[in-house]
Parts: sequence; C-alpha cells; structure tokens
Amino acid sequence: MKLTTRIHELAQQSPNDDPRKLAKELLAELTDEDLVELIAHEILFAQRTAVRTIETAAFIGAKIGKPATLTPATPAFRALMDRTFKLGDGSRVRFADATRRDFQRRIALIDRQLAGLQRTRAFYVECVRLMDEAHVVRFGELDEQAA
Repeated sequence: MKLTTRIHELAQQSPNDDPRKLAKELLAELTDEDLVELIAHEILFAQRTAVRTIETAAFIGAKIGKPATLTPATPAFRALMDRTFKLGDGSRVRFADATRRDFQRRIALIDRQLAGLQRTRAFYVECVRLMDEAHVVRFGELDEQAA
C-alpha cells in the first residue's frame, strides 16, 4: 500500500487525534521505501516552493489585481528555464521546453484547484449563513437546536 494512501486512511479514521501521535504509530509500519516516498514528497514540495519564488521574481508587478509583465533576458527569467512544473497527469515539463499547450494544461490544472477551493469556501460561507440565520454563536448549537 502506498504511504500516502495509508496516511489518508489514518487521517480519516482518526480526524481529531494528535498528528504526531499518529505519525509515531505509523512509523512502526514503515519500510525504507516508504521513507523514501515520504522524503521525496517533501523534497518535491520544497522544489515547488523554490520555483514559486523564481516565478514571482520573474514577473514584474505580479500582484493580485495588477497585470504581470514577464521580462525575458533578465536573471530571474533565465532562472526559470531549468525549473519544471506539473501538467496535472503526473508529468512535469521544464519551462525552457514548455509549449503553449503545456502552459494551457497547467492553467487548466490551476483552474481545477481553484474550483475546489471555491467549493470549500462556499461550504464555510454557508456555515456562517446558517449561524447568522439561527442567531447562534457556536456551530454546534445548530445541531442542539435541531435535536
């Protein structure tokens, strides 16, 4: 079983338990290959953070609500060339090798991620609406009132 699958199972089975306690329990089950998978996942996250930093440096005025300008031939632009990004199907492509289609696929992946965040946001907005409508302070009061 993949380590990430086991982690998700453990999180679902014990949603309120201390993550460090659960990690210690899981550690007893791990193989060396599981640890390699876990470390690789963390390295990938750190690589993505590094790319994001370079992407931000490569754009001038890339702030929310302002148009971003990408300026070729700058050190920040050149730093992007050897960096990679995900396409959403498990594959990665270097900026230097990326085609228009690759960037469109990346945009589609980001759009799917944004849609998920928008659904999550809508859920929390609905929680606040229900609480306001019922004039409660705690969300649990809704359940108590319904009982």
